[in-house]
Amino acid sequence: MSLPCYITHYYEADKGPFLNICDQEAPEIARIHEQESKATTAFNRFALGDDFMKWRRAADDMLVRAYTEKFGFPPQHRPYYAVLGSFDRTLTMFRAGRKVELDLEDFQEHELTFMYPDHAHLTRHYGLDVPHLFCCTPTYPGSSAGSKPGLRKQFAPPPTPAPQPAANPA
Repeated sequence: MSLPCYITHYYEADKGPFLNICDQEAPEIARIHEQESKATTAFNRFALGDDFMKWRRAADDMLVRAYTEKFGFPPQHRPYYAVLGSFDRTLTMFRAGRKVELDLEDFQEHELTFMYPDHAHLTRHYGLDVPHLFCCTPTYPGSSAGSKPGLRKQFAPPPTPAPQPAANPA
């Protein structure tokens, strides 16, 4: 198996490519949130409520810090997101999704970084104080949720209350 030699950036047609909502000020973010929260898409991140932006900003800030640690200087701008190769089901996350494919050879080493798994789950793994938006328990090879105190609790869905025994009429 060989890896693809390109990345695909997906975006909303009426907004254009290479934008990051975290670059916006609070009033503009509120306007976008209001506009997008009712959109019928396969996964509407804005329907998660105000917590989505708290999480998103923390996740982006985490990526900027990691980039700065790796390269020794901060990135020129906040991250733009893409996938290695293509995964066109991503288009269903947008009202009118579009895509642009970019050849990996067109990037300098510091212009492109990859992360696996997605940074959504890494926000909790690194102990960031972010809202609980995801309810899965990650399993990493060679580790267990018990190896990181509180990790299973942070990722797991809320516990189901145990059934109470019926009262014994006497």
